[in-house]
Amino acid sequence: MPLTIPSARDIENRIHFRLAGGIVPLTDLTLIAVLRQLVRAAFVEEFASLWAGIARALDQWYVATATGADLRRRLLDFDTPIPDPQNAYGRVVITASAPIDVPPGFIVRTNPQDGVTEAKRYTVRRNDSPDLTVGDLGDGSWHVDPSRAIDIVAVDPGAAGNAPSGTINAAEAPLPNLTAVSNPAPLSNGFDSPPDDALRQLFRDYLKSLAGSTRGAVLFQVLNFVDATTGRRASSAALEEWGGQDLLDNPSAAAPRRVALKIYVDEGNGAVATGSATATAPLVAALQRLVDGTDLDTDPGVRPAGTPTAVVAARALAIDVAVIVDIDASTTSALAIQEVRDAVAIYFAGLPVAGRTIAGDFQGQFSLPRLFRAVEDVPGVLRATFLRPTSDRNVPIGYKAIVGDLAVTANPVP
Repeated sequence: MPLTIPSARDIENRIHFRLAGGIVPLTDLTLIAVLRQLVRAAFVEEFASLWAGIARALDQWYVATATGADLRRRLLDFDTPIPDPQNAYGRVVITASAPIDVPPGFIVRTNPQDGVTEAKRYTVRRNDSPDLTVGDLGDGSWHVDPSRAIDIVAVDPGAAGNAPSGTINAAEAPLPNLTAVSNPAPLSNGFDSPPDDALRQLFRDYLKSLAGSTRGAVLFQVLNFVDATTGRRASSAALEEWGGQDLLDNPSAAAPRRVALKIYVDEGNGAVATGSATATAPLVAALQRLVDGTDLDTDPGVRPAGTPTAVVAARALAIDVAVIVDIDASTTSALAIQEVRDAVAIYFAGLPVAGRTIAGDFQGQFSLPRLFRAVEDVPGVLRATFLRPTSDRNVPIGYKAIVGDLAVTANPVP
């Protein structure tokens, strides 16, 4: 029921009505009467101020009427994720006349020529690629010889960091042998905080999706889903989530999609090259439909309430394996080699996508001691010596470790 806010004149008239009704034996209520002036000074203004304060409080409390910081506080009261401004990000191509190493934090920028427009500045991101290019030092720098695309992110948040292709064309500080900077593709994924109307819609979506699930339950649903049309299913999955929000990298989409949670899925499709998808597009699309549902009112899907969620194919991280096994004389070399190869394949197949599990634990890391035990458990193997890898490998979130080149040598021991 809406609250009716009385005006100061309404309050005054109510008080006069009570006085004239005999509640108190005072009836001199003409417009110039002392009693009327006293009532107005002592009560009416105070009551009117009180009602005005109640009205302001209600406007600040209700999502439908709150604005600005008040609206954001209301959404946070309900743990509704609010998109923060997103810095634009992308790539520039660095060209050099001789090999150079571009360090993280190096600044590139636009170079406006009108003398009025301010240059837009971009920071070179740390090189954390799991498949380092020849010449990379492993310190986060990018080895360029003679040209290379490297990751950058806008210094200024929001849409201000977006830039057309070919406009990021200068380095802020000199770097020996650097000859050219260019962004072949536009940077268009920076966005500002959404306006109040968009936040209210976000809250409405949150309320409609309360029938959805927790993050762990969503992961459970994904892992138990079988596409009725194709029979495809995920063999493993993992979560990656942000405190704020990010953009789903999908160049074919008509518009960028804001997401707060990514679910990486592996279909076990035998991808062998580092960076290749380990799940097919039809399965990813089917799982996205499962998560989103078809309609917020009748079929809100299984995504966490108020959390825009994207299903993404995990990427392969190929790890080359070379092992020498000593076998007893009663075991044939060919049989031992095949069984060792099978043991290695089974170990890698059992590794899940790197990321968070239903319980929130981290999974998917490559363990050399566990692979070592799997090989030495093969019947007839007396000892195993690994030439590569020589240590555990860190598998980034969203990647699935797979076996790359596999070389097995068997040495019979009398």
